[in-house]
Amino acid sequence: MPLQILHLIAELNGYGETRQLRLLVQQQLAAGYQVRVVALSADAEVRAAFEALPVECCVLHRRWVADPIAAWRLSQEWQATGPDLIHTWGETALNYGLAVRSEEACPLVSTLFEAPRSTLWNACRKAYWGHAARTVVPSRRVEQDCRTHGFPEETTTVIPLSVAGPTASEGSREQFLAELGVSTDTQLIAIAGPLVRSKRIEDAIWCFELVRTLEERVRLVIFGDGPDRHRLERYVRLVSEAEAVDFLGYRADMLEQLKHVEVLWQPGEETTLAGVMLEAMAAGVPVVASDVPVHREVIDEGHTGHLFPVGSRAGCARQTQRLLNDKAHTSKITTAAEKWASQRFSPTTAANAYTEIYQQAQSTSRTATQSKPPP
Repeated sequence: MPLQILHLIAELNGYGETRQLRLLVQQQLAAGYQVRVVALSADAEVRAAFEALPVECCVLHRRWVADPIAAWRLSQEWQATGPDLIHTWGETALNYGLAVRSEEACPLVSTLFEAPRSTLWNACRKAYWGHAARTVVPSRRVEQDCRTHGFPEETTTVIPLSVAGPTASEGSREQFLAELGVSTDTQLIAIAGPLVRSKRIEDAIWCFELVRTLEERVRLVIFGDGPDRHRLERYVRLVSEAEAVDFLGYRADMLEQLKHVEVLWQPGEETTLAGVMLEAMAAGVPVVASDVPVHREVIDEGHTGHLFPVGSRAGCARQTQRLLNDKAHTSKITTAAEKWASQRFSPTTAANAYTEIYQQAQSTSRTATQSKPPP
């Protein structure tokens, strides 16, 4: 019988955890697993993309952070499907999974992009460790952070993020520029991800104005959506020209269109690594990112990309201008980054590593069941 896996995620939104889940699900379907995705909430377009894989999706329509009705729906779904293994994505999904999990339930694997810190987690963590669950993190830094929060070393494993392989572009660069309504000699700078304050997109917009004073042909394109979008659009009208900045919203074809830009910016104060950085590097797009620990893990300054001090608009503008004008330097950067990202962040390698984790979780679960005294 093929392994039946239930993936539980807080939100299907096309970013971070969702993109990693999609890459893993594609590999698992190809391997013959029976896969079902349950989300506490979901963007309709992203849900449709999962169902087109095809994979069954169930949305619980969570209304609050701790929603007892969503938890009850999850419990009903869990009992109805009877999976061999539950795989949760992120702290919120893990908390909900623990809230409805019984002692006799199937093995639990959780992928965490950062160590849990919420009040709800503090109430659930003893139950999590008591079930001898397996934890997967994307980097050594997150692993160390989890250790300081009490995660057992023997049940915590590092599996790097996955990068989607090369795909056929849905259109040429000329078509993308025509869609934007700009000339063919326009140079594009991109930002991608959820529009939230921690991304420091205001700083990026101001930095873009510095670049524009020296490079008249540049244009800023922003892929993604979020609670900060309307405020950022107002900010653009105050400090820039509306036609110089494009808010493109969430786009399923973002990775294809990202290939057509000259530079990707990641200016925020991230504590977790953005997969879009790796995707850009693998696609041959140079990255200029804030100098924070998670970015230093993947960017070797001057070799696979450029870093600048957080909040330094001048630093970001200086590195960007060099990439726009020094073609030999840019080619060297993109060649090194593309080779490194493509080799290190393979979806197949990640899927194989997860299969091993699943086997360990099942083995631990069987051992615990056999050693349990009869009632």
